Amino acid sequence: MSKMVRMIPTKRRPNGENITVRGRVYTNTWDSVVDVPDFDAAVLGANGWLWVCLVGTTAQRPVSTSQFPNQIYRAMYYYDTTLSKMIIFDESVTFDAFGKFQSVEWNVGVWRDPVTGAAV
Repeated sequence: MSKMVRMIPTKRRPNGENITVRGRVYTNTWDSVVDVPDFDAAVLGANGWLWVCLVGTTAQRPVSTSQFPNQIYRAMYYYDTTLSKMIIFDESVTFDAFGKFQSVEWNVGVWRDPVTGAAV
């Protein structure tokens, strides 16, 4: 299954102009967002559209596995449609009793609300 990407249409092209990607028609509507499959996002990006972040439900959030270890990374943004908000991934960092940095647990952490800092 492909990932979905939130895109912002470009103001470098006329408002209302259509672009067809792999048989799907996207309308360049200024001051809006469009969620598109990741493989279409590359073509739209090459035509001036702005790539914002991955988008999907809480259940569809990216996770890292041994098979796909780089699916998620520190400070990665994701628009969670279940919560209707942008969230950010916070990797686990270990400090000793004196506050000295010890290590980063790669791809282990929590998704957080960037406004409140709360885990979501």
